[in-house]
Amino acid sequence: MARSHEPDTGASEHHELAPLAPRPVAVGSLPRTGRHVVMTLTDAETKAVEESFDLAEIKTFEARLLVERLEKDTVRVTGTLSADVVHHCVVSLEPVPQTVTEDVDVKLVPQTTGDQFVTDEDGALIITLDEDVPDTYRGGIVDVGALALEFLALGLDPYPHAPDVTFTPEQENDGAGSPFAKLIAIKDKLKPN
Repeated sequence: MARSHEPDTGASEHHELAPLAPRPVAVGSLPRTGRHVVMTLTDAETKAVEESFDLAEIKTFEARLLVERLEKDTVRVTGTLSADVVHHCVVSLEPVPQTVTEDVDVKLVPQTTGDQFVTDEDGALIITLDEDVPDTYRGGIVDVGALALEFLALGLDPYPHAPDVTFTPEQENDGAGSPFAKLIAIKDKLKPN
């Protein structure tokens, strides 16, 4: 299995989105009352997020978050994210506006080398749906920018369509022209009477 040799930037496990709008918060420097973070996007970040999320436009974006240290190195990020975006209609490609409002409430723990994947003795990945596994952060840094963009992605309509547009699938033919219909016809001819 090939591994990336990228340097550890201290970004959280949400590293796929981190370069788009990084907002690193050092866990060791968090005050007892936590740190309030108000996040908006620069023009360059807006363009990068629009391209990455395949959006026609991001009109507004704001995340109001509180980053608190709970016990030892456990961090909790709470707050809200709100954005006004414009999608492309999946049927007509017309612009489709959407308002995204997401509540954020995430606990994070430091990532250690051995806790990335749990496998059995044969190396098969074990996935347990019963456990509430917390998100992780690395290098003493929580990237709240990446976390905010993750919540934006979760709030986006996966199949945006204009209100007056309906999708009509192609009508299926009776199968007479399909290769399987021809095979069935041959099979029927070969059947003994």
